[in-house]
Amino acid sequence: MSIMSKKEKVIELLKINLPKERIISTLKLIVEKVASLNSDFNYPEEIWEDYENIFEVEELYRRLTPIYEEYFTDEELDFIVKTIKNPLYNKWINLGDLNSEVFIKTSKTTEEYQNEIISALLLKNENNGYV
Repeated sequence: MSIMSKKEKVIELLKINLPKERIISTLKLIVEKVASLNSDFNYPEEIWEDYENIFEVEELYRRLTPIYEEYFTDEELDFIVKTIKNPLYNKWINLGDLNSEVFIKTSKTTEEYQNEIISALLLKNENNGYV
């Protein structure tokens, strides 16, 4: 049995809890909601292909890892990963405190990274005459 570093444990946790597909589908839901509220807000379908090609989940994990390393011990990470792999995971996740510092920092860091991607896509689409 190999011993994992704290960083490796955090990345394992993030891979289980924040897979790329979930992140992208969540962003799509947000954009669809904004588009439904603002008729001037329109994204061509091609932008999602660009986003999925540009978005690097490993980069997001790299940015989030220090947050989790700061707030969780090795033992806590072991427990969380074990819990997430347990069928009771859904029960655990629903008990999460949406006002916790970890949740807020994770959300902010994810939003910042996604905003960087969106800015790059907007610039690309503006140059291609989409916007």
